[in-house]
Amino acid sequence: MTSTGGQPARIRPNSPTAGPFVLQAKEDREAGDERAKALLVSCLALHVLDGVEALTSGGPDVGNKVEAGVVLAGVDRVALDAVGVAILRHLGTTAEVRRGRVFEQEQIARAVELGLGVAQPEAITLLADDADGRAYADQLRMILEADGS
Repeated sequence: MTSTGGQPARIRPNSPTAGPFVLQAKEDREAGDERAKALLVSCLALHVLDGVEALTSGGPDVGNKVEAGVVLAGVDRVALDAVGVAILRHLGTTAEVRRGRVFEQEQIARAVELGLGVAQPEAITLLADDADGRAYADQLRMILEADGS
C-alpha cells in the first residue's frame, strides 16, 4: 500500500484504515463523520485487522498497550469496528469507549447512518477455530449485545 505521494503508507492505530483501533473518539461529530466517510472509499472484499496488540487508552502512537491476541477478518468494516470495541471493553478501556451500547459509539453509529455496514450486533457472525476461541467469541457476543449500562 502506498500513500498518495507514492511513499509507503503507514497505518496508524488511530487512522480510518485501521478498523476498530479508530476508537479514541473525538468530541465533535465532524471527526466521527470523517472516520465513517473513510469507509466509503474502501472497495476491499476482505478486511483483516491485526489485533495481536491493542491500545486500550491513549493513541495513536502511545498509550496503554496490551496483548489482545486476536486477528479479525470480515467483509463488513462496521462489524469489525464493533467487534473491536467489544474487545477493548473486554480488555478494559476508557470510560468513553465503555459508555453506551457498542452501536452507539460515534463512529459506528455514523457509519450505520451512512449505510456502510451492519446496523445491529445480531447481524454479526463470530467464528473461531477452537473451543477457547468460541468461548471468547461468546464473551464478545455478550458485550456486543449488552445494553451499555
